[in-house]
Amino acid sequence: MKMKKPIIKGELQLYDKDLNHVIDSTHIDYAKVNGNKLVSKDKFRIIFDTVIFDKTIFTDNIFEKAEFIDCIFNNCDFSNTAFYSSTFIRCEFNHSKLSGSHFVESFLNDCLFNDCLAEYVDYADNKMKQILFIEVKMNESNWFDNNFKNVEFEKCNLKKALVHKTKLNTIDFSTSDIDDIRIDQNSIKGLTIASWQASEICRLFGLKIK
Repeated sequence: MKMKKPIIKGELQLYDKDLNHVIDSTHIDYAKVNGNKLVSKDKFRIIFDTVIFDKTIFTDNIFEKAEFIDCIFNNCDFSNTAFYSSTFIRCEFNHSKLSGSHFVESFLNDCLFNDCLAEYVDYADNKMKQILFIEVKMNESNWFDNNFKNVEFEKCNLKKALVHKTKLNTIDFSTSDIDDIRIDQNSIKGLTIASWQASEICRLFGLKIK
């Protein structure tokens, strides 16, 4: 897949303030954020433009209309954080935790999720374009009413995932674990799987293979 990577030009300045003290609608750009935290914010809007985060904690937040542009997240924690009507453009999530997080009515374009822990994550009513998931643990994740365009899954854990009203006609699950996955009939049309996964898909329709 041809993806646009985060555009990081010039030297980034270290952000040395307490991130948790920022006010609503704060704009932070061209910065490095290390070992900081932004937690327990409610209906909070923030804009990050051209920022590299290392070991930063974003847990238990409710973000609304937040913007993340040209951002790289390394070893960060987004557990139990919700993103409503938010935007992610040219972002990378590397070795990060998103367990129990929610992406709702948001726009994600040119985003990489690499070796992340994302159990129980919810994606609902999102527009997702040029997205690559590599070795992401998304067991028991939920996917409702999403619009996919050029979305790829490589060696992901999708055990017990639930997919509803999300068309998978361009999706390839052949390298991923889809044990006990649940997919509605309209979503599953055109899905690509490996031959060894056929019995799992047949199970969805009550079929048995001898």
